[in-house]
Parts: sequence; structure tokens; C-alpha cells
Amino acid sequence: MRKILVGLSLIFLILILIQPNSASAQTLKIAVSTSQTSNINQMVKQLNYQFDQIEPADLTNDEKLKDYQILFINPDPQYDNFAGDSTSLAKFASNGGFICALGNSYNLLKSAFPEVITATPNQEEGDKEIKILDKGLSNYLGNNQDKIGFKAGWIKIKNLAAKVNNYVEIAGDPAIVSFDSGEGGVLFSAITPANQEEIAQNILKWLIFRSINYKTLIQNAKILRDDNLVPNDEIIASFEKQQTLKYTLEALTSSDIKMAAAITSGEILISVYSDNQKLDEVNLGVEDSPSIIELKPKSSWFPRTQAADKQQFRLEVTSQSVDTNLAVITLSNSVELTPLYVREKIQTEQTASKPNFWQSLKPYLVFIAIGLIGFTGIIILAVLLSKPKQNTF
Repeated sequence: MRKILVGLSLIFLILILIQPNSASAQTLKIAVSTSQTSNINQMVKQLNYQFDQIEPADLTNDEKLKDYQILFINPDPQYDNFAGDSTSLAKFASNGGFICALGNSYNLLKSAFPEVITATPNQEEGDKEIKILDKGLSNYLGNNQDKIGFKAGWIKIKNLAAKVNNYVEIAGDPAIVSFDSGEGGVLFSAITPANQEEIAQNILKWLIFRSINYKTLIQNAKILRDDNLVPNDEIIASFEKQQTLKYTLEALTSSDIKMAAAITSGEILISVYSDNQKLDEVNLGVEDSPSIIELKPKSSWFPRTQAADKQQFRLEVTSQSVDTNLAVITLSNSVELTPLYVREKIQTEQTASKPNFWQSLKPYLVFIAIGLIGFTGIIILAVLLSKPKQNTF
């Protein structure tokens, strides 16, 4: 009897250990500052990331910040006239942390990074057109225009240092920027996407995904450089369960198509097409992530073209398992995203193989195990109760 119970317990533990990674599985410690508007808090929670809420006063406390790797700073009225010391944020980034800040938290960044941010901003709000400069962000937003109009508050900033990467402009001024600092970095959005418009919510999602995956982007760039390749455009592909995302790319006909790709869980299939002809495909599992993905040209590719010509083709990224929720891809300089292309979403069931029986069963294994143990226990108890007692005389 004891051996049976021990065996069942071991089976139960093994079944728990082989559970797939959930979308919220993470090793990063994330902090989000409290705010009257709470722009980031709700979205980080919606995306199933665990985080600690900290107070605005904690942002100037080295001891409070030291245990975190990602820091999201919401806008807050108390930052309007901030004149204190926020060098703790500079130390946080220098030690490898990443900061994503919105709106008037710019004043904290100005104090922490005076070599990058020199101008005092003006607060504005209302209807405004934003110009998307980054092709990866444009594709993530599913935007087919070079300008997007929506209502939001924003900070008018000028005179940023040359080393700043600019993703979005408003009336010629930078609106979403990033820069490296020590071992970490900063991503700042002058736009405060507080409303529920789809474009505003997608900008907020992109800010969160890019911040949480900043180390993945660094790893991707490193493995490309280690292979003597130059990092180029980025794709952040967020899947809704099993799904295929399509992108239009251009490549030199004489070059292999190379990129670095990373996923947080599950498996993806990366395929390349010319018109409706599949030219090549590569599977990537989380155990091999991040990796260099190499799609090799064939003689049938690019007919009637010269070696130096560029050819447009379609890249498809397919989630192959139910627990794949995010892929981060950095293209090499032999490949360019076609700007302002509307990415297409297709449910994977139409284009890719469905998960096998055991993959479908995995999320329910714990419940099955508990049921089996309970059922076995009832049988054993019934046998013991029905066994006739032996006479003792």
C-alpha cells in the first residue's frame, strides 16, 4: 500500500514538472510606479506579466530599485515641477536595468541623464498626427500610412543627443525615443496613450514588449555581429494563440536571408514566399532560442533578375504551439522590412499543422493526475473496507 502511494506521488510530481511554460512565465523582476492615470499598470497586467507596484518616491531610492531589471514609470502630476535628484535612475540603467517612461516623467529623466536630455519640455494635448519612422513599429501597429492621427497628451521635446534612436515624430519633434546607458537603457514615449483607441493601446503594448525584451534584442544583435552580420530592422511578433503573421520584405537576390530570432516559449515556423511559392522554412523551438535563422536562396528564386537586384517577398511567422505568445526577430542588413506595410493575421489552423494529441493534453495533465490519484485512492479504500476481517481466536 505504501509503495503504491509513493509511486502515485512521484507520478504526480513528474506531471507537474513537465507542464509547458505559460505566457506569464518570467525571470525578470518588473516594477511599475503608481499613478493617478495608471497607463502602464493595466496593460502590463493584461499581458500577463507579474510586477510590483512602487511609489513615485521610490524612483529616487537606490535600495528600492536594485532588485528590479525592468522599470515602468507612469506620468504623474507631481513630476510637472520636479527639481530633485533622480540619479538613482541613472545608476539603475548603468547596472543593466531598463527604464520605460511616459509623459511628464521626462522631467525625472532630464535630471538623471543630462548628457542626453537637455531641453525643458512643454505639455500639450489634443488631436495630433504622429509620423512613424521605425518600420518595425509601423508593422506592429498594422499601419499602412506614414502618419496616424489620434487624440492623446504628449510632451514637446527638442535638442536630444545624437545617440538617441527616434521611432516616432510629432510635428517634426521626437516623440518616442530610446538610448543606451551603461549596461542598460531607456525607452521614452512623449505620447501618453491614455485612451482606448486601438492605435493608442497598440503603441502601449509595443512599448511594454520592447522594454521587457530589450536583452533579447541585444542578444539578437550580438549573435548577428558574431556571424559578421549587421543588425537591421526589428520585428516584434505578438501572437493571439496560434496564428500566422505576414510581412513584406526586400532582399538582395545574391544573398542568403539571415536573421536572429528568439521566442519566450513554444515553437515558431519562419517561412519565406515569392508570390504563392514557398521557398524555404525553418522551425525554431524555445530550447534553441535565440538563434541565427538562415533562409537559403534556390536557383528558382528571383527569375530574370540580376545579382545586385532587390526582390520583394513575403515572410510568414507562425506560432506552432498554444503557449507561443511572442517572437523577437532582428533582420540582418541583407534584408529590409518594407515600410508601412499592413501585417496580415491568419489563424494558424488554416495554414499550419495543429498541435498533436499530447500537446493538446499538456495543460490538463495536473487535473488528470489529481483525478487518477483520487480515483485510485477510492478504489484502494473500497478494497480495504470490503476485505473480511480475520478471526483472532
